Amino acid sequence: MSEGSREHTELTPRSFASFSVMMLGLGLLSVGFSVIDTAMVAPFGLVPVAAIGLGESVVSLLLAFFVGFIDVFTARLARAEGAGQSDRVFPELLRAYLIVVGLMELLAVVVAAAVWVVLPLVVSDHALADAARQYAAVRLLGVALVAALAGVREALKIVGARTGSLAVYAVGLGMNAALNAVFLYVIPGALAGAATVAVAMATLVAQLFMTIIGGILLRRHLAVREFVPPSAANVREQVHTMVTRGAGVGVRHLNDYAGNTIPFVMAGTLGVTWVAASTAASTIWTLFCRVPQACFGAAFVFYGYVSENGGAVAREVRRRITVYSAIPMAVAVVVFLALSPALIWILTAGNLDTQTGMIMVAAFFIVVVPYFFGGLNGELLSVLEDGGFMSWTSTLTTWLGNIGFAAFGIFVLHSAFWAFALAVIPTIVLGSAFTWRLNHLTNRPMSLSQA
Repeated sequence: MSEGSREHTELTPRSFASFSVMMLGLGLLSVGFSVIDTAMVAPFGLVPVAAIGLGESVVSLLLAFFVGFIDVFTARLARAEGAGQSDRVFPELLRAYLIVVGLMELLAVVVAAAVWVVLPLVVSDHALADAARQYAAVRLLGVALVAALAGVREALKIVGARTGSLAVYAVGLGMNAALNAVFLYVIPGALAGAATVAVAMATLVAQLFMTIIGGILLRRHLAVREFVPPSAANVREQVHTMVTRGAGVGVRHLNDYAGNTIPFVMAGTLGVTWVAASTAASTIWTLFCRVPQACFGAAFVFYGYVSENGGAVAREVRRRITVYSAIPMAVAVVVFLALSPALIWILTAGNLDTQTGMIMVAAFFIVVVPYFFGGLNGELLSVLEDGGFMSWTSTLTTWLGNIGFAAFGIFVLHSAFWAFALAVIPTIVLGSAFTWRLNHLTNRPMSLSQA
């Protein structure tokens, strides 16, 4: 039996920084897919551009929920790798995850059918509704590919092939652009001339090749290891617990998505100026969040390596990754706030008053401290698969807190600033709840199978 070198599981400032930079690169590359798709359909008019935005919001909503299952798979693999027992756990975990991926696809088919019927009923522009549902249907029918690719990506990171994970996405981004060009300009007749269908198909084909390439890299990296044949009973137990706990974790991600998007819908009642200011500020905040999210992703993995031990070891690793994450985030806050006036000008082509834009930037950044503790400790709770606690606390703080305060700010105070700034209250509550819960669970050792 050979587990190979386990140096990649050791937490040092250098290893954490290296992993975080890789996660940042993955985040930027992932954003690149939608940017390229939007840019390449722009010559076909505003309808396909708007349709991709609308369709992608539907796809992202479902994928936000599915992240919970990916998190559970990743956490279990990290615990096994950290304990030196992936030779036993990985085969059964892989089979269980593939079964769960199949269940995800079944749900995605149901959602695709619902979207096909519902979108024309809620979107008044028939051309936009038809283009959006075509894009969403194609993407949703390929959800299994998205989940499989995510599993390969996470496995590559966990077992030490981190540059391979980054390389797969870099190659995939270039492939997506090339396939867009082929489907849009070379063989448009094969897709009935539908630009949204063309880019959706290009994305699916690119994801298929990325999954294959990633699978080959993973197989080669693990070739030196000897794995134990999986037990059917263990696989069934893995599937059961992955579904139940993954759903709870997924609800937390789904609430995060809803809490970020619904206030924008409400802000549309305040006029073009404030919508534009909110959009520019949100874009700056989203770019900034790539930094802490990269750190949170690294923290997830390194905490997963030691979480089976619990107690003093887990507490020490948690303390260190908190410090390692806080430093780059603090630097990023200073940098982005300093650059915000210039970014506002760029994002609005100088058509928005800088003071108005900065007011909205302040509304977003006022939550930065509680956001840090909620985001980091939420990731660590995901390692511990505490989906039940995260689902009900995030549901309450999102729907009664974020969305409730946003409605109060917009419809009562008639202020876009307060609609977003008041989110600091539920963010503090959720961050405090996650921190308390993690303190409570840190002493509990984790089972590799979570049976």
